[in-house]
Amino acid sequence: MVFLIGVDHLIQYNGPVPESIRVEFRSYLVRICRELDIKTIAEEFSDEALREVYQATAETAQEAARMLGIEHRYCDPGWKEFAELDIPSFGDLLEEARKKFNASPSYILDNVFRKKVADYAAKRARSYWHIRERYWLDQLRDILNLNILFICGHEHVKRFSSLLVENGYKCAIIDRFWMKELFADYSNLGLS
Repeated sequence: MVFLIGVDHLIQYNGPVPESIRVEFRSYLVRICRELDIKTIAEEFSDEALREVYQATAETAQEAARMLGIEHRYCDPGWKEFAELDIPSFGDLLEEARKKFNASPSYILDNVFRKKVADYAAKRARSYWHIRERYWLDQLRDILNLNILFICGHEHVKRFSSLLVENGYKCAIIDRFWMKELFADYSNLGLS
């Protein structure tokens, strides 16, 4: 069975989120895994993103899996797989948005315009989610007879749950958005 936890991606690595909150999430994962006899922690993340995009040196779910002595698995495509799947990078989508809106190099100083560009890129990125979610399912197929904890962005939880069920797999949502009240406003975390 696949158990799902939705998160804000900032909790998945040692980045801007206070370490105490990241440690709390890791402890939560360990507790859930013990309660549900989880054999693998899998997640919407890739080693490339962890190192190259976020410059992270620690990864929360991987640490939890190591503490438990169970398998950890990244399920998001790497750069090569993104290209093979014809999924543009978010940077490419931002560039597409800049061109669409004829954004000059100084657009970044205009908060409203910057949000318009980012929102457009995010909407375009969502149009590829179905491809990524199918890729995650493919990455799990060899272990779908085991209890798996899958961590993904909170916006994917319902979609991925539906995909699993449509393909004949059992799943349960443990948490649609872990600590939603905290992550709903980054100022709660001391981030602006």
